[in-house]
Amino acid sequence: NEVGKMAAEKNIDVSIHNEFWCAVNLNEHEKLLELTDPRYVKYCLDTAQVSIMGVDIVDFYDRWHDRVKYMHLKDTNKPSLPDSERFKAGAEYDDKGTRWFYELGAGNVNLTGLYEAMKKHKFKGWATVEADGAPDNLAAMLLSKWYIDKVLSPIYR
Repeated sequence: NEVGKMAAEKNIDVSIHNEFWCAVNLNEHEKLLELTDPRYVKYCLDTAQVSIMGVDIVDFYDRWHDRVKYMHLKDTNKPSLPDSERFKAGAEYDDKGTRWFYELGAGNVNLTGLYEAMKKHKFKGWATVEADGAPDNLAAMLLSKWYIDKVLSPIYR
């Protein structure tokens, strides 16, 4: 709250961002929001990271939309992983090269539902596309851009 207040005095938003394997996880990430002052501490919704924790991103966004100031958009096919997978050594980047994150639309994160909720709540913040672990970053960005243009943007218009 103190850092957020200092930043707000300079017209800067401070936002919490968590990873699926961090100490602030699953139930605790919402507790952290409850314990912080909404005037000073915002939230960055990372669609894949939060989905891997087992959180429904649409429900989460509906409840916390006033705190979400920006998003990291990415997809995953590993929703609701058990702690034994999320907290093991090498999670996210394993020795076999298994991907945890995918281009938008290539996993099972409910991105269309999120965009419907964003429209409902008139989201006006920033959203960035991430290509964590993609074998070809340019191809990943092009595939995600196509999905945004053809599937997500028409929802929000």
